[in-house]
Amino acid sequence: LEFRRVLFRSRACMPQRILFLDASEETLRKRKETDTTRSREFFEYYIQKLLPLKKEWFLNRADVDILNTDGKSIQEVGEKVREWLEKVR
Repeated sequence: LEFRRVLFRSRACMPQRILFLDASEETLRKRKETDTTRSREFFEYYIQKLLPLKKEWFLNRADVDILNTDGKSIQEVGEKVREWLEKVR
C-alpha cells in the first residue's frame, strides 16, 4: 500500500509531454565523428541494441512528440525545442 502511494505521488513529477529528439543512424554517426569532447566507446552497442528499443518505447507512447533533427544545426534544433516548449505550456 505504501508503495502504491509513493508511485502515485511520483507521477506528479513526470512531464505531461515528452519531446524525443530523433535522428537517422547516418546523422548520429556524423555527429559522433565530429564530437571530440567525448569518447564514444559504447556507441556501436547503443546504436545497434539500445536505440531501437528506446525508439520503440518512446514512439509508442501517446504523450511523446518527435522532433527529427536530421539536417538541422544546433541553433535550429534549439529553436524548434523552444517553439515546442511554448506550445506545450
